[in-house]
Amino acid sequence: MGELKPCPLCGRKAVRRNFTVPCVNGWVGCQKCHCFINWVNDGEPEAIAAWNRRVDPENDNTEVLEALQKSQELSQMLLEKLKTKNGGGTNESNRNSPQD
Repeated sequence: MGELKPCPLCGRKAVRRNFTVPCVNGWVGCQKCHCFINWVNDGEPEAIAAWNRRVDPENDNTEVLEALQKSQELSQMLLEKLKTKNGGGTNESNRNSPQD
């Protein structure tokens, strides 16, 4: 079986557990964070591959951070446009005013 990458949330070593219950045959994941990927039948290799595709805490995640920053900038621009359209505020009288 493939080696497991550490937990993407806390960085601790991930573990693999096998057991037999009606719906699940095992899981891979982090016992501290309680995040797991279950598998059934012969799905253990796919579960391990899915676990290892998760975000690695040692990556710089630059693309994700840039996307979040852009999203925040766009949200701020929209908020400013709404404030301008509403006359500078969002009080109750502006929210309930009929639109042109």
